[in-house]
Order: sequence, then structure tokens, then C-alpha cells
Amino acid sequence: MATGGGSPPGDSLEAEEFKPSSSKSSVGIKGQQKQQIVYAVTPMKTCPHLNSVAPVPSEGFNVQSPCKTCSDKNENWLCLSCYEVYCGRFIHQDMLLHNQNTGHCVVLSFADLSVWCYACEAYLDNSVLNPILESAHRQKFGEERPGVDLELMNA
Repeated sequence: MATGGGSPPGDSLEAEEFKPSSSKSSVGIKGQQKQQIVYAVTPMKTCPHLNSVAPVPSEGFNVQSPCKTCSDKNENWLCLSCYEVYCGRFIHQDMLLHNQNTGHCVVLSFADLSVWCYACEAYLDNSVLNPILESAHRQKFGEERPGVDLELMNA
């Protein structure tokens, strides 16, 4: 596993090729058919760095926050260790620099609400992240996350 050098979405992702049982789909152009290939990224269910994820602060966080370093409001990420907000690699790479300077490696994208671990170079999906994802989803979309049992989440 690499340390600190991983790249979140938009960088060189490792995607596995998924071919459905029927790999051809109709294109609709004079009966021609074209093979369709679907790519999927499967998040890791566990990661040795999940223990670095801090609880949501009592004051919460704001998915509209600008980057702490450059004040840009696009493509921002939330550090899940200290809850500071920095921009992604397509802006000024301030979150990557934060990771390199602090070792804080688990981050949340405000763009698509995905969680990335720089150290494992992987997306994450673990119940530890549910309160954070629920808060971010509620702020971004004004409703609860679909498919999440809030009673189980708060148990």
C-alpha cells in the first residue's frame, strides 16, 4: 500500500471491468448493435485508517465551505480527522498537501459524497462513516439518505 500518494476521483483510478451477461445493447441506428462496457469501482468495506475518523463536531460542518487555504468553493474535500476543508487536485491540490503534511488520510468529497483513503488509495464504505454521510447528504439534498436505516445507524 502506498502512503500519502494516493489520488482520489479524477486521478488514475483502478477500475474493474464489468461485463453484464448480455454484453451487447441496442444502439438504435439501423439495427446496428454495439458492445457496451461498464466500469465499476468497488469501495473497500474496511480500512486500517478508519480509526482516524473523528466524530462529527458538535458545530457540524458545512458542505458549502471554501478551501481553508485558497478560498475556492469548487471540488472541496472534508478531512475526516480534523474537519478542515481543502480543495482537490483539479484546483490547487490543497487536500493532498494537507494529507502529506498531517498524515490525515480519510477524506469526504463534497462533490459526490464519496469517501477516499489516501493511504490505501481506495474509496471506503463502512458504517463508521454513516453519521458523516448522513449529515452531508441532508445538507446537500435537504433530505435523509435513501436506504439508510437511521435506527440502526444510531444504535
